[in-house]
Amino acid sequence: MNQEQAAPAPVWALAVDTLARASAVAAAATGEEDLRLGTAGALAGPFADWVFVDLTGAGQPRRAVAARQGSPVLSRALTALRLTDAPLISAAVRRRTPLIEAPVRDRWLLGRMPDGKPVAGAVGARSAAVGPIVTADGSACGAITIVRTGAKPYVRFVELGFLCHIAELTGVAVKRLRRR
Repeated sequence: MNQEQAAPAPVWALAVDTLARASAVAAAATGEEDLRLGTAGALAGPFADWVFVDLTGAGQPRRAVAARQGSPVLSRALTALRLTDAPLISAAVRRRTPLIEAPVRDRWLLGRMPDGKPVAGAVGARSAAVGPIVTADGSACGAITIVRTGAKPYVRFVELGFLCHIAELTGVAVKRLRRR
């Protein structure tokens, strides 16, 4: 049995644990920066090697980046990028629908680094998924992107479903924080 055919029980357990951590972040966030950073941190690790949490509106678009074992220099460079420069992420936000790319074949789907190289190559993306952050009124206000690298299994549809729940909770938190 290869990694792509691994038993579903560990996948479910990991996804439920990640959902619980992200839910706690959404409930406790006291500001959008807290929400972005906390959500990225809750998903980075066994669930995803790289996480980008992008929020739009309420001023300039902002991105938080977390990595399982990433370079601080690379993380800072990724923080400066905008979701509109990443075709996969901007399509998910524009359509307000989740997207998955497994395997990542187009190295430009996650955008371009300041040095002109593809983001997917810089982070070693093997697979990626995007959950748009949508508020209760149906407007998109950002996205959560997870990336897997190396020999880790591709992001699967079950994990995409959990990512969508996390993005939904994040949307509820954004609405709460913006009403203050």
